[in-house]
Amino acid sequence: MYPFKSFYLFVICLFCVSSMMSQDRTSMTAASELGVHIIKDRNVISTTTTLSYTEGVAIGSKGNFVVKKGVVLTIDSKLTVFQNKQLFYGEGTVLFNSGSVEQIDVTWFGAIPDDESSDVVAIQKAIDAAILSTGVSVLYFPPGVYCIDAPLLAMRFNKKKKIYSFFNLTMRGHQVAYSNPRSGQGGVSVFKVDKELPFVLGIQGARGVDIENLVFDGYLPRKTNKEDLIHKSSDELYKQDRYAPISAIAIDPFSNKYTGSEQYKGMAAYYNNASSSSRIRINGLAILDFPTGISVSPNGKTQQGDSIEIKFTRFSNLINGIVLCQTQSRNVVVNNCQFGRMKYAFNSDDFGEQNGVLPEVSDIKISDGVAWIYKAKGTIAYGHFRGIYAEALYGIGYSASNKQPINFESCVFKFRPMGDPIKGNLNPCILKSQNASFTGCSFLFGGGKKNIEPLIMDVAKATFINCYFDSFPVNIGKNASNKNVSEYYSSNLRKNKLKTSSWASSSFNKVESVAVTYNSASKEYSFKTIKNFTEGEYVFGLLKIIEEPFKGESSYTALGRITTVKGETVSFQSASLPKKNTTLKLLLN
Repeated sequence: MYPFKSFYLFVICLFCVSSMMSQDRTSMTAASELGVHIIKDRNVISTTTTLSYTEGVAIGSKGNFVVKKGVVLTIDSKLTVFQNKQLFYGEGTVLFNSGSVEQIDVTWFGAIPDDESSDVVAIQKAIDAAILSTGVSVLYFPPGVYCIDAPLLAMRFNKKKKIYSFFNLTMRGHQVAYSNPRSGQGGVSVFKVDKELPFVLGIQGARGVDIENLVFDGYLPRKTNKEDLIHKSSDELYKQDRYAPISAIAIDPFSNKYTGSEQYKGMAAYYNNASSSSRIRINGLAILDFPTGISVSPNGKTQQGDSIEIKFTRFSNLINGIVLCQTQSRNVVVNNCQFGRMKYAFNSDDFGEQNGVLPEVSDIKISDGVAWIYKAKGTIAYGHFRGIYAEALYGIGYSASNKQPINFESCVFKFRPMGDPIKGNLNPCILKSQNASFTGCSFLFGGGKKNIEPLIMDVAKATFINCYFDSFPVNIGKNASNKNVSEYYSSNLRKNKLKTSSWASSSFNKVESVAVTYNSASKEYSFKTIKNFTEGEYVFGLLKIIEEPFKGESSYTALGRITTVKGETVSFQSASLPKKNTTLKLLLN
C-alpha cells in the first residue's frame, strides 16, 4: 500500500548517520571560528603544566592527554568536550581550576558503563581529581552500570604534613535511583558489586560531601527470607565484625587506634587516619543487597560523624539499614526514606563503640518484612520518630537501658498478620524500653477486626497520648508485681470483645510455677489451675526468647492460645515451648 515506505526509511537512517558523523566536525568548526584552541591529537605531558587559553579549549574526537607519573596537569581554561570519552591517560595528576568545567565526568578518566569490566581505577582517579582540585568538586556519573570490585575512597592526604585533611565533594548520578536497577530501566547510574568488599564507598574526614542519585547494588541473594530475619541471629544471616561492618557506604571507617583483626580486611595502610566527618548529605539513592547499608564511625574511636542528612533513599534486603557506632553522631537526620526486608532499620548497638545515638527519623515507610525498626543501647540511646508508616512489622524496638525517652509521633504500626500467631509470628515483645512515649499513634494488626491478640511490651514507663489500639497493650514487667507503668490519655481501644478478656488488664499480681504436660497426639499443652481461663485467650508466662535482639533473655510473654477449658484443666497450643513435659512460671491476674 506504501511502495516508497522502505526507501523513505533508508533515506532517514542515512541522514541520521551522516548527521552524527558530521556533528563533531561542525562543533570543531564553530569552536575554531570563535577562536577556541582545539586539541586534535594526543598530547604527552611530561612536566607539570597548566593548560591556559583565554578563549578556552575544545577537545576533538582524537584529542586526549597522557600525563606521566609524578606530573600535574592543571586545566585553567574553559574546557569544552563534545562527547563522553576518555581524555586523561597515565599515572599523573589532573586538576581543574574554577571556571574550567562545571563537573568532572568519570568517563574522562576511563570509566565505561555497561562494559562489564572493572571501573574502580578510573572512578578513583576521578574522585581524587575532584577532591584535590581547588575549583571543581562535582563528579558526574553518566547512566549505566559501573563494575566495582574494590573499595572506593573519598579522602584527602596532605603530603607536606603527612596527615589526612578535610575536603568537600559531590558525587552525582544521572537521575534519582530506581528501586530495582536490574529491571532494565534506563537512565540510572549503578555501582554493581558481585563479591564481598569491605565497603563500596568509604568517606573519611569529610566537610561537605553530597552523594546523589546512585544505586548501590550488592552481592547478597535477592529477597532474604522474612522469617530468617526474625529467627536467625545477625551472625547467622551474615557474619559482621564489630569494627568493620561490610557496608555500601562507610563514613569514617578508619582510626589510628586499631590494628589487626579489628580493621577492615586488606586496608591496614589507611589506619593512620584520625580525621572524622561532618556535614554529609545522601539523597536519592537505592541501597540493595548488602549486610549493612550505611555505617557511621564503625571504627569506634573517631568522634563527630555528625550533621548527616539521609533522604529520599530506599534500603532493601539488608541485615542493617543504618548503623551509628559512637556517642557523638548527633544531628543525623533520616527523612522520606523507605526500608524493606531487613532485621534492623537502625542499629546503634552492635558496632564500633556499641553506644551510638539513634537518628532523628521522619516521614519514612517500612514494608516488605522488617523485623525491628531500631536496636539501641546505653543511657544516651534517645530517639525521635515522626510520621512512620510501618506494615508487616515484627517489633518496634529494643533499648533495654535507655534513660532518656524514645519518642514516637503520628506513627502507624501495622504488625504482621497473625492467622496462626503461635507459629513464630506472635511478637514476644513489640517494644522493650526504659522510657517510651507515643503521641497520635495507631497500633494495628494485619488480620483486621477478628484479631484480639495481646500487644505485648516491656516498658518501665510507657505514655500514650491520643493513640488507637487494635488490641489492649499488655505492659509486662520483669516480675509478677509488674512495676512497669503505662499511662493513657485520650486514647481509644477498638471494641471487639476485649472487655470479656481476662488479659485485658496490665496488672499481674501473682506468679505460679505450674507443671505442664505435652500431648504428642493432639500437639497441645495442658495444666491444672483453680484460676478462671477462657477459650481463645492467652496464657502468659516466663519464656526464654531465642529471637534477636533478646539473645536468650527470659521474659514474660504470651506462651500460647487456649484451645479448651475442662474443669480445672486448661489446654493450649504453643510453638515456642519444647515438645515435652515441663514446668513453667505463669502470670495470673
